[in-house]
Amino acid sequence: MKFAALGRTRALCDSIAHLVDQGHECVLIGTSAAAPESDVTEGNFAALANRYGSAFFCDLAINQQKYVDLARKSGAEVAISVNWKTLIHDAMLGVFEHGIINAHTGALPRYPATAPSNWAILNGERKIVLTLHRMVEELDAGPILAQASLAIGDDTYIADV
Repeated sequence: MKFAALGRTRALCDSIAHLVDQGHECVLIGTSAAAPESDVTEGNFAALANRYGSAFFCDLAINQQKYVDLARKSGAEVAISVNWKTLIHDAMLGVFEHGIINAHTGALPRYPATAPSNWAILNGERKIVLTLHRMVEELDAGPILAQASLAIGDDTYIADV
């Protein structure tokens, strides 16, 4: 299957490589400037795009017509997203036959938005939940496709997650 990858983080880099190893074709990678604490940068994503012959952009303004057109031209049937920082509008969401599947590191709908794992730890939760959901224009509101959890204890720090 042809897929696009949108976002930042080591988890997204690893997911791209894994999907390609499983026989899928990465045709588009979109990212933005890395967070200061990140161990991967936009340069890592550009290198992946070069390795796989994927179209590439580095810009938070994903809803611009030029990126919608690039996504459409890529032929991606689905997109995966990890840590995309802005809302994605219907014009971009509608490009992909199977939508954009977002990996959110929190139990939706309880922990939407940013830092859900941090909030779970601070609130004394006994587990961190990874939620896969189909993106819609509203933040973290799309249909939940799957959830998995990681047990945490009183001595768990966010770096452990």
